[in-house]
Amino acid sequence: MKIYLASRFRTAATVRALAGKLREAGHIITSTWHDIEATAGGLVPYSDPGHEDHARLAALRDMDQIQAADVFVILTEDCERAPAGLWFEMGVAYDKCMDCYILGPKVNIFCCLPRVKQFAEEAALLEELAFQARFLYRAAPARPPAVAEVQQ
Repeated sequence: MKIYLASRFRTAATVRALAGKLREAGHIITSTWHDIEATAGGLVPYSDPGHEDHARLAALRDMDQIQAADVFVILTEDCERAPAGLWFEMGVAYDKCMDCYILGPKVNIFCCLPRVKQFAEEAALLEELAFQARFLYRAAPARPPAVAEVQQ
């Protein structure tokens, strides 16, 4: 299953660890922000003059990666006062009628929407995603035998 992972930038290491477990389980991670946004000084300073083009390209990349996903997972630990970016991303996914999964506490009203499921424990989220992947990618029914095969 294709999964987009969202969270605060400062939790990128936690997101990378979860992405590794999901890949080991056979999932495809469509998000890349957690791997490429870092600079020696931390988050790319999008608000600084001269960084608007980079910010625009990063935002468009993230939107494309959300569109490529089957489900959206947001890690909400330490997100009570998070900047709006990750919530904007969840809104894009929700508008696409994508199932959204929260790992961590419900931190605002949008966490209570239909199609948003909350998990306190990583193991429970991994189990749910494995179940959903089996449902989404279940094998096609077997081809009925040809008439010649039945008559033999």
